[in-house]
Amino acid sequence: MASTINATTTNGVAVTGDTSGSLALQTNNGTTAVTIDTSQNVGIGTSSPDNKLEVALTDNAGINLEQLGASQTGYINWRDSDGTLSGRISYDHGTDAMRFATVNTERMRIDTSGNVLIGGTTNYSST
Repeated sequence: MASTINATTTNGVAVTGDTSGSLALQTNNGTTAVTIDTSQNVGIGTSSPDNKLEVALTDNAGINLEQLGASQTGYINWRDSDGTLSGRISYDHGTDAMRFATVNTERMRIDTSGNVLIGGTTNYSST
């Protein structure tokens, strides 16, 4: 569960608390729109975000933003309704490169010098 702030259509704003450490913003008398969990992950359309920002569109489809660390790689991922990674934009801090991928394969890269490389070969896992 989570402590909730609920905008109801009958009583205005209702606040309920628990000791989970999570917060849910609700609309329409109990439909959760935004969740903030104990790791400060924010989920829009999901009550259990796995990343700092996760937007669930329908089923497992959605977009998430993931930063692994100051000297590592950050991602924006697009997933199909079955959860399969279908697209990714990433910034690799180690090489200062932007990478663009579809169907788990890098298709384009902009390197630290601003060169655009097309037809990369990096294959991404489903993470």
